[in-house]
Amino acid sequence: MFEIYCSTRNRVRATWSSLQVTWHEFWSDGGPGRDCFWWLDVMMLIGGIRSGVPRLKNEDYIRYFTNVLFFCEGIVFLLQLEHSLNTENNDLPVKMWEIVKFGTWCNTTVKLFLSLLLHERITVVRNFITSDRVNSGDHAFDDYEYQKFNRYVKIMIGLLSSLIVVDIILLTLPVSSIEEAFASPPQLQKTGKVISGIIHCITVRFVSLLVHPRCFSNLTSAATLLLGKRAKLRMLSHRFTKLITLSDLSLDIYFEHMSRELREALLQQTEYWRFLGVLKGLIAEIFVLVHYFAILTIGAFFYITTGTGISFMSFAITTAAIYLLLEYYFLCRLVDSLQDEAEAMAGVILELCTRMPYSREHHSKYIELRTSFMIILLNIRRGMLMNCFELFEISTLAFVELLNTAYSVLAFLISFG
Repeated sequence: MFEIYCSTRNRVRATWSSLQVTWHEFWSDGGPGRDCFWWLDVMMLIGGIRSGVPRLKNEDYIRYFTNVLFFCEGIVFLLQLEHSLNTENNDLPVKMWEIVKFGTWCNTTVKLFLSLLLHERITVVRNFITSDRVNSGDHAFDDYEYQKFNRYVKIMIGLLSSLIVVDIILLTLPVSSIEEAFASPPQLQKTGKVISGIIHCITVRFVSLLVHPRCFSNLTSAATLLLGKRAKLRMLSHRFTKLITLSDLSLDIYFEHMSRELREALLQQTEYWRFLGVLKGLIAEIFVLVHYFAILTIGAFFYITTGTGISFMSFAITTAAIYLLLEYYFLCRLVDSLQDEAEAMAGVILELCTRMPYSREHHSKYIELRTSFMIILLNIRRGMLMNCFELFEISTLAFVELLNTAYSVLAFLISFG
């Protein structure tokens, strides 16, 4: 008996030691826990989306399984909508709730397919961010900027994951309004208690786990790439900032060093601009879906809540409207922050021009460098502007226009009602 106890204790100790080693390796400097892209891949995997870098052996099975459950959930939502529209006893708020539910699922499905279509281009920009193609020449500064970018992305993913967990907990509460909002349609009740109970569990208890990661997929991908490009732009700007110190050198050494450093900076800027063009196309395709879905639904969502009173339905619809507003504003603000960094870099270029020494002996070199700096300045100020297929410019002004449009839709529906 004592030997069995000792053997069991040794196995428990060995297992615990192994778990501790795995835990420390996971959170070590080179471990996956410190890498924001690892967490992004996990969220994409839960959302049934192929990650940029395969990390697990059974990734495909996990994606297929979650996608099957997600599309089964869509079928259930469609049956619930069909039953609600064909039932005369249901009032307007209930019918609108079913429309909102199925419409949100459809929007999430479109986002899922969009993420799949943009997968290769997202991976290209992602590889550029993690590479050393653009750097400031100051390893400590580059490492600081990358760690800051890494921290911001992990905070964003942590907040979205917390929202999913809170939503799952709320949906597990035995509240009658939740059961009514996700009641099984009569078509499924004919399949028996066991099957209908399993389907009801999937559609209610796991709705957040199946819908939210797919709904967040475009936002997390776009935000991560924008934050990464902003970090790279800061590195490039720091490279130009270091050139200011060359003005203290003698003229012969100054123009020689400046020509060499400027050539390297131009090569890196060209590389940055090449991938910026890819990012602009990605943001435009992601934002056009966010823009038009927000225009069509935000005003209508707030109108629905005016007729439902205080209930789970009104809370869920209001939360969805607020999320759409925050998603829209967050993307616009990130684009603006990238343009702010470009303006800061333009200020550095102007300072380089004003502090450039002049002499008659080096007139041609002076004109050549000054012309190069002015071309860089024009490219920086014009190249950072992002638009949505030439329809409008993506900025916080677009968010203000969205608020105005949403209010107009709400006022129209209230007056029409």
